[in-house]
Amino acid sequence: MFRGVITNISKNANFDNKQNSYSVTTQDKHVLAKIEGEFLKEVKFNGVPYWEYDSNGFPQLKRMKNTLQSDSMFREDLICLRKGDEDMSQKYKIKLEEKQREDKKNREKYSAYNEKKNK
Repeated sequence: MFRGVITNISKNANFDNKQNSYSVTTQDKHVLAKIEGEFLKEVKFNGVPYWEYDSNGFPQLKRMKNTLQSDSMFREDLICLRKGDEDMSQKYKIKLEEKQREDKKNREKYSAYNEKKNK
């Protein structure tokens, strides 16, 4: 089960290193939507279901015999989810998203540096 909020501004959240999660400081003022659900059940925004497993489902995919190490089946969050450990899956998912945000920030920084350099 996950619960969270979508806020208007990112400065409205504090990161807790110990808990490895964010908390919203002034919820009432900046919340655009409340989100909750379960990976294998449903996702709700403000109590309204927008995705339900039973009605949407997932297509069955055929895996190739030889897969690359970058294949999504090797993602730690998905491995935990397949094993039924949703809490650990969520932790790995958050870790992956933080890494992706950091990568994006570095790409933007590098791009801005190259633009200045080439002027």
